[in-house]
Amino acid sequence: LPNRVNYVVADIEGTLFRIINIHVPQIVNFKNKAAWYIHERKRFNEIMWKRLEEESIKYKDARVLIAGDFQESSDGSNIAKLKAAGYGVYASKSLSTDDIFSSEKCIDHIIFSDSAIETLRPITTFTDSSVLGRLSDHCILYAVCAN
Repeated sequence: LPNRVNYVVADIEGTLFRIINIHVPQIVNFKNKAAWYIHERKRFNEIMWKRLEEESIKYKDARVLIAGDFQESSDGSNIAKLKAAGYGVYASKSLSTDDIFSSEKCIDHIIFSDSAIETLRPITTFTDSSVLGRLSDHCILYAVCAN
């Protein structure tokens, strides 16, 4: 699913960051969907989480930022694996989507490796709902950092 992952290595003022933006396929609402579609979505979801976990473990000591629509809350089973690998998960305290099929308050996150946390010292995340319902079914999620 190349249109669901953007992965860049950026040199920001002499400091390298690995930045991953991800949109995990949802596997909550399959109303009126064919069996093959359901199977493929679940398979793609599993593959994306597996590859994200592998990459996060491989580069856990680097400055890594992972952001996007994870389709699960910060206490979800897949995000727990990122936390176990040493990543800090920042989620908005307010609703980040108007998705009527998700019971989660916030399924969008910004995740920092320990090294990225040390460098950027993120304070908190916020949502900007100005695009909600117009450009997207998600708010803009952003982090305020000390540096």
